[in-house]
Amino acid sequence: DEESNHTENSVIYKTVDGGKNWIEVINGFPSEKITAIYVISVSKSNPNIVYVGTNTHHFGQGGSKSEPLGLFKTADGGNNWVSLANNLPNKNIFALAIHPTNPQIVYAGAGEGAETDQPTGNEPPAGLFKSIDGGLTWSHIKTLPNRDVSEIKFHPTNPDIILVSFAREPKISWEGYGIYMTKDSGQTWNFVTPDLPPDDQVVTDIDFDATGEYVYAIAKNSFYRGKLI
Repeated sequence: DEESNHTENSVIYKTVDGGKNWIEVINGFPSEKITAIYVISVSKSNPNIVYVGTNTHHFGQGGSKSEPLGLFKTADGGNNWVSLANNLPNKNIFALAIHPTNPQIVYAGAGEGAETDQPTGNEPPAGLFKSIDGGLTWSHIKTLPNRDVSEIKFHPTNPDIILVSFAREPKISWEGYGIYMTKDSGQTWNFVTPDLPPDDQVVTDIDFDATGEYVYAIAKNSFYRGKLI
């Protein structure tokens, strides 16, 4: 509700002793303006690099959208954070995935967080975005649906293979939901769940098993396992 004044603060905490003790790491992170943290992604090749996806706007007095939010990054283990929101559309960032060996390559999944269909007019797109320069610039992957992204996963042994799932129930059509896969680092994408019932094309979570042979998916009504490769 854009007319509401949001007062909740979202804070990032870090532990270096397996969870026994936690410290706030919010220098440069506007916790007083963040009402939701949706995803945290830590680089496997450089754990000092962390991305955080949040709500897109700070709703100020009277419900005004005072500034874009959405995506933040640290390169020093959380000591300092910078906003990358100006390089993405004004959408919530629900999903993030960092390339396992090259932290300059990042995928971000954007969306409204409500029942939406394809955007019209000048509305900024939802969908999947890719950066090859550590989040400084982003390209919209236009061959995929302009829908809310729920999850992005790299294959555990072959990072050229990536899965993307789309969620949120549509107002008009089920087309453009389900799971898509690329085997060439995002150059081409294929829809890989045509056999699922329409209701279960709303996929909220996906992951590979440890070998990468099977994929698990949580849909609206069921839990699935499939062999896609």
